[in-house]
Amino acid sequence: MMNRHDPSADLNVRVCTELDIPSLVSLLKDARLPYLDIDEHIATFYIAEDASGVIVGCVGLEKHNTCGLLRSLLVSKHSRNNGYGVLLFEYAQKKAKLLGVEEMYLLTTDARDYFLSKGFVVDERARVPVEIKNTKQFSSLCPESATVMSKVL
Repeated sequence: MMNRHDPSADLNVRVCTELDIPSLVSLLKDARLPYLDIDEHIATFYIAEDASGVIVGCVGLEKHNTCGLLRSLLVSKHSRNNGYGVLLFEYAQKKAKLLGVEEMYLLTTDARDYFLSKGFVVDERARVPVEIKNTKQFSSLCPESATVMSKVL
């Protein structure tokens, strides 16, 4: 029987702080993800640090009434294929449930298949609740061509 490495043993997920902003912005820029409103939403971002304290990933979760906006689920290029993305996604989903989020939304330009595998469905922009439509992420930061997806929790 093969021993599988548990990625959670190497990962610390915590709320992002102002001190983390430069690292978070760099990570988002490298992945070509929106970062211009990070200062406004710093408390809604979670970062993942490896055992040496290096930031290797992030995920954002904005709560708007009973809806959540999942944003910027990302693992740095040099830390991929370690299970960190799955752990960050599961962390955000658990956090959303604890916050009373009943339905999560996201916008993606290149991760549609990944989120389909996580139970999201492609949705119509017209069906998105006004609270989500009014976010900067939805209204101006993401391109109109981004795929809208949703998931009932």
